[in-house]
Amino acid sequence: MDLNEERRGLEKKFFELCKSVVRECGVVLYDLDYIVGQKTLRLYIMNEQTKTAQVDDCVAVDRAMTPYFESETWMPGEITLEVSSPGAERYLRRLEHFEWVVGKKVSLVLFKSLGDVAGKELPKSLKGAKKVVATLLSVTPDRLEIEAEENQVLVPFDVIKKANLEFDMDQIDRKERL
Repeated sequence: MDLNEERRGLEKKFFELCKSVVRECGVVLYDLDYIVGQKTLRLYIMNEQTKTAQVDDCVAVDRAMTPYFESETWMPGEITLEVSSPGAERYLRRLEHFEWVVGKKVSLVLFKSLGDVAGKELPKSLKGAKKVVATLLSVTPDRLEIEAEENQVLVPFDVIKKANLEFDMDQIDRKERL
């Protein structure tokens, strides 16, 4: 997983513009996808305190972006804009994504087995695992510290193929479930 992946071309221009516009709306730009073939720009936004977005936030960002779609000459015509929350099982691709979910459960898919990464003896259930659900304990620019089945393991970012926040009903306040 390359946390320093550089955005290029139109995606870079969209990212810079959207980051600014979204911030003016009182939320942050979690991420974006520009799908060239479909001419679709997907913005994932969130409130930093609640780590989600409400429908009103999405509508405000959509409306704030409209003048730019009409006036910026570098934008290709006929782009579909989609604005949403990153979702309950959001992907984690950037360092700040991981920092926002410290203390939560994450799902990691690894290029190597957890036993190869750990550098220490692990239970049989974890030793050969290339997919693991664990609690994220801490984050540095080079690696994650996770706890899986009461075992703490340091996982370098370069062995992570894919990462997502794991939906955990126990982390939702009981009142919200009713």
